[in-house]
Amino acid sequence: MQNLSRWYKSFALAISAFLFLGASSPVLIWWRLDFRVVEVGDKKDKLDVGPTLANGEFFFPLRYVAEKTGHKIGWMPTVKTAIIRGQGKNIEITAGSRTYKDMGEKKQLANAPFIKWERMLVPSEILKNRFGLPITKIDGKSLYMEVDPELLKPRATDFTLPDINGENVTLSEILADKSTKCVLVNFWSTRCVPCRREMPELVKLHNAYKDKGLVVIGICTDSDFLEDERDLLLNELKVTYTILLDPLAETYYKWGGLNVPNMSLVSKDGVIVFQHDGYSPDTAKNAEEAIKKEIG
Repeated sequence: MQNLSRWYKSFALAISAFLFLGASSPVLIWWRLDFRVVEVGDKKDKLDVGPTLANGEFFFPLRYVAEKTGHKIGWMPTVKTAIIRGQGKNIEITAGSRTYKDMGEKKQLANAPFIKWERMLVPSEILKNRFGLPITKIDGKSLYMEVDPELLKPRATDFTLPDINGENVTLSEILADKSTKCVLVNFWSTRCVPCRREMPELVKLHNAYKDKGLVVIGICTDSDFLEDERDLLLNELKVTYTILLDPLAETYYKWGGLNVPNMSLVSKDGVIVFQHDGYSPDTAKNAEEAIKKEIG
C-alpha cells in the first residue's frame, strides 16, 4: 500500500502539471494518519500532532493549517477557543463544541473539535469549507490535497474605508496605481501607548519612500468619541500619511488582527510579504528591509 501511495503521489503531480500547463500547477499536500510529518510539494513540515481518524471523520491540526494558509490564530485557554483571523476570515472554534462562529454567525459541525497533545484538531469539514482544502483518502493511511498555490500565500483582504475627511479609500485601487510598488498598512488606536511609540517610525518610512512607490496607510480602530483626541495626536506627531477609520474594527479582524499596533507590508500583487503583531523596536527596521526589496 505504501508503494501505491507513493505511485499515486507521483502520478497526481504529473497529471496536475499536465492539466494546469500554462497556469500555476497545484501543490500536492500529503498527510499520513497519526504521523507528525506532512509533505507540501517537495518540502516536509514537522507537526506537533498528526491528523487522525475519529467518529468516521478525519481531523487535522488547526494551528498548522491556519498558519500555512496565511491566517493568524489566537488561543483563549480558559474557554479552549481558537480565534482564526486574516484572509477575510474571523472564526471562533471551541474544543468539545459542534457549534462555531463564522463572522459572528453560529454554524454547526457534524463532529466537535478536540484537544490532543495540547493542540486542537478540527474535522475535515472545516478544512474543506473554510480553508478550501478538500481531501482524498487513498489507502486508509495517506490523505492527499491538491490545492491552488495561491491558497498558501497570505493575501491582503481588500477594503474600502473612509479617511478622516470622509473620502473613501480602496486598497485594490491604490495597488492598481502604476506608481504604487507596495503598501504599508498599520492598525492602531489613539490610546494605545505602543502605537504612539511606533507612529514616528511610520512617519520616517513615509517620508523616505513615498516618492519611490511606498504608500503608508494608518487604520484607526477608535470609537467615534475619540475623534478630537485622535486629531491632536496626529498633529503632535506630524502624521502626513493617509489615515483611515475602522471604528467597528471589522477590517482589523478580517486582516488577522490580534494586537495593536499591527503592521503589514503588501506587495504590488496583493501578497503580505511582512507582518508583525504588537510593538517591537525592531519592527520598523524589519519593515524597511522588506520595503527595499519591493521597491527595487
